[in-house]
Amino acid sequence: VSLSPSVHDSEKNKTWVNDTGKLKNEFAFSFVVERRASPGDCQTFYWVCGYDYSLNTYQNGVLIGTGKTVNFDAEPGHNATNSFESILSIRTEYQIDHYELVTHCTSGPEGEFCWTSCDFSHTDSIRSELNLSDRKTAYTYVFTPLANSIVESFERGLADLWVFAASNEDFNRYDFRIGNLFFETDGMQYSLGYGLPPYNVLTPEASRSPTKNRFYGLSVMENDAVTMTGGDFGNYLQATEPFLYSVFRFFGVNFSALPPFYGVKAHVLVPTNSLNCSLNLHSHFRTQEYSDFCILTNQTPVLNLSIANRTSDWFTVKVEFYDNLTGTPLANKEIIVRYGNQTETVTTDSTGAAFLTLDYSPTSSTLSAEFRTDFQTKSANVRLIVPSPPLEIWDKVVTAVIVVLFAWFVYRLIRRFFP
Repeated sequence: VSLSPSVHDSEKNKTWVNDTGKLKNEFAFSFVVERRASPGDCQTFYWVCGYDYSLNTYQNGVLIGTGKTVNFDAEPGHNATNSFESILSIRTEYQIDHYELVTHCTSGPEGEFCWTSCDFSHTDSIRSELNLSDRKTAYTYVFTPLANSIVESFERGLADLWVFAASNEDFNRYDFRIGNLFFETDGMQYSLGYGLPPYNVLTPEASRSPTKNRFYGLSVMENDAVTMTGGDFGNYLQATEPFLYSVFRFFGVNFSALPPFYGVKAHVLVPTNSLNCSLNLHSHFRTQEYSDFCILTNQTPVLNLSIANRTSDWFTVKVEFYDNLTGTPLANKEIIVRYGNQTETVTTDSTGAAFLTLDYSPTSSTLSAEFRTDFQTKSANVRLIVPSPPLEIWDKVVTAVIVVLFAWFVYRLIRRFFP
């Protein structure tokens, strides 16, 4: 039994099948009657009456075909089990004519005369049946791709953009193209597995390999591996495909129970005069194509930082995030704040604001905030020079005394040279 198309995952030791395919059976047999004298026979003759056979193929216990090639529909749902079994039933019939020694006697003028001859005795009709079977278990591979892009800027023949691609399984390859420029990533390698001699069935063997990147004519600023939990996938779907998200929720899909999604997030700079770009995601069995993948929006997100409160040891910073063109607050956005050796992440509220308290750093006076695109809103960043911490009362008194002493010293110095 062999399945086509199919791929054997050498690391998981499981065979994947597409949603539809063909099961192929190969077999051979010969019907041979052993010719030997039966005990007590003087002669034994064997006569072949004939044979027939039937071939039945089952999937999860249900008959799906009776020939050498059978079409199948895989069980719905990713990783669903498909147990295939083919049973070859062979039926034969032959006859055995038995001859036995018989003594014959006759009387005549010269007396009784006897002789022995090998005479036909009886016929046996022999019927037999033999069942042969082969089994193979495979799992349904459902490729669920996710892809998105956002153009940060496009001016003076240079496009600054982010590309995101993910799926419910490690996919083989993705390639991003804009004109004749491209960026490709490979994360899987294939070989051919040989089996079932003498029929010589070849099955692709897939194994994960160190990621290989190839690019031409563009600059890859970042290329990060991404793992999304089921909950992350739900949040992503809610933000990008609200209708589809509502359909999933209507049918009671628990996103938190879903297996993780794997992918990449890349930041690229492309010298181009056009944003006509495409993305192809390649799985074991098919390719998902995204044309007109890069769309320029008129978003103008702005980050603003201000000091809301401070003491001599700490200060509270207010982060505001909004669209400069419309004034719309950008809520539920994660902002990375850095100051000295402190790095914190805050989430904006419904007004697009967030507050964070930080300790004063003796080595740094620069406060920065960064929003990295979530593929709904462009990236943004801002810097702020943090003023020196205010002095405590005692520090103020000491400072005042020093100022007075310094003024008195200057006064005495002037009086000495100008009496």
